[in-house]
Parts: sequence; structure tokens; C-alpha cells
Amino acid sequence: MAFVVLTRRNIAVLKSSLVAAFPDLRSGHADESIAAGFGFRTHAALLATLKAQGSAKLTVVLKDKAVAERLEELSGIKAEGERWLAVWREPLPDGADVFNFGDWWKNVANEN
Repeated sequence: MAFVVLTRRNIAVLKSSLVAAFPDLRSGHADESIAAGFGFRTHAALLATLKAQGSAKLTVVLKDKAVAERLEELSGIKAEGERWLAVWREPLPDGADVFNFGDWWKNVANEN
């Protein structure tokens, strides 16, 4: 899971990384999978939100598991292994912060 600034540039980098990791992936399937990761039912809904936000910078949660599930559903590609990990290594131009809830919770528990 990561907190990502929702911009066209960040989405373009995510898509590029996804397609580079899985060359047989259709462009539309990459779009729909990324939209699912942001919690949208369709890529069109994601685009509508981008348009509506104008110049505002929204930070949203990107769930890699949702991307993987939609990717497999649409294309049959299993998101696993080194290729899958490579998708998430590309830095996003407008910002992201990877968040591991398990590590955070351990730190909170140790402080109390």
C-alpha cells in the first residue's frame, strides 16, 4: 500500500512500469488495473476525478493487491515475483510514500 499524489504524471509512470514488467499486458487492462488500485471501478471514473480535481493535489491510497487482483481478472497475468516488485521501484514524479501497516503497528505497540 502507498499514499500517492493523484496526478496524470504519476499514473503514467505506474502504467509504464506495469507494461514494462508485463510486455503482453494490454494498455486498457493496465489502465483498469491501476484505477482499481486507487479504488475506482473503472478507468473512466479515475479520469473524471482527475479532471474534477483541477489543479488540486489529492493524496490517495494505492493498494497494490487491488491492482494485482484486477490485473489477473482482466488479463490472466499473475502479479508476482521480481517483475511485479519492479513495478513498484520506479519513483513517481509527483510523490508517493510506501506504507507498511504491519511495521507501523509494531512500532505503535512497542511505544505503549
